[in-house]
Amino acid sequence: MNSSVMTFINGFLSKFLSVLMSVLLSLGVLGVEKRGDGDEPADPSKPYVFETEDEYYLYYDRCLWYDLSGTEPFTGFDPDDEDDGDEDETDDEYDPDWLDDLFEDVEPVLEKEINYEGFRVCLCKNGTAAITGITKAARTMRFPSSVEGYPVVAITNPYYGEFEDCLTFCTSIIIPNSVEYIGVGVFDRSNFLQNIDFGDRVRFLDGPCDSCRTLKSVKIPGSVESVRAFDDSPALKELEICRGVKTVGGFNVCTALETVRLPDTVETICLSTFCDCSALKDVYIPASVSLIEGYVLSGCSDKLTVHGVAGSYAEAWAAEHGCRFVADD
Repeated sequence: MNSSVMTFINGFLSKFLSVLMSVLLSLGVLGVEKRGDGDEPADPSKPYVFETEDEYYLYYDRCLWYDLSGTEPFTGFDPDDEDDGDEDETDDEYDPDWLDDLFEDVEPVLEKEINYEGFRVCLCKNGTAAITGITKAARTMRFPSSVEGYPVVAITNPYYGEFEDCLTFCTSIIIPNSVEYIGVGVFDRSNFLQNIDFGDRVRFLDGPCDSCRTLKSVKIPGSVESVRAFDDSPALKELEICRGVKTVGGFNVCTALETVRLPDTVETICLSTFCDCSALKDVYIPASVSLIEGYVLSGCSDKLTVHGVAGSYAEAWAAEHGCRFVADD
């Protein structure tokens, strides 16, 4: 399927969902809610649990998956193996080495799994809690900051798709300031989501929000070092990236996005970050940026202007890739 057909389909779906959302909002069926004064403030004295994203992934994604799936989480099947036509052979007979390698460093971390106020919660041996599923639908999804005295520091999706059904008609997601890590695919394909508030302390967003077709606004707090989370979000128009973020990626096919302003802490813009953002007109790139991976603006408007500092890396990059550049004071 060529790119023009895909663009047409994306545009049609985006407009259809936008009209449907407007009708439902006008009828009072849906409502958009944001963080209120009663939500807990950030606690600057609370220590981080781990130093790197890989440590969070190993503990809350891989290890919990192992725990929740038993001592042998996969019967497995090797995607490189071809069908040999033996109808008697089943997937249960496979024991591929790649599964052994995947779980080589895994050890049990689960202390107890409970249901708590519409959430599936894992209480972990290191004294923290992780949300691993939603058991009750809500228009505004407010995640708890603690469960039985365990601070909720992670929201993960060990059984991919566990969140999807309960988020179908959710319009707002509010993350407590206790959360530091949000795993891949947690909020994917949330059909009516318009606003997500990540709080003030989340550190790692491992691609949690792809294909949220009605998402209109996002604020990335400065506590996040690297952003890659919002591909194929065609209604996203308001994007705020706060000072503190160093690496930006994951906004391709955000076809309503018109202006992007990067803070002066950003150093790297990742490959294909703003590709196919067809409405994008102005990108403000600070002098702090020292690496732009590949042509990150392919498929954007011919009227696109890159704004930056005269003599900066951004100016040289714009000249190399044929982009109009304006030096801003």
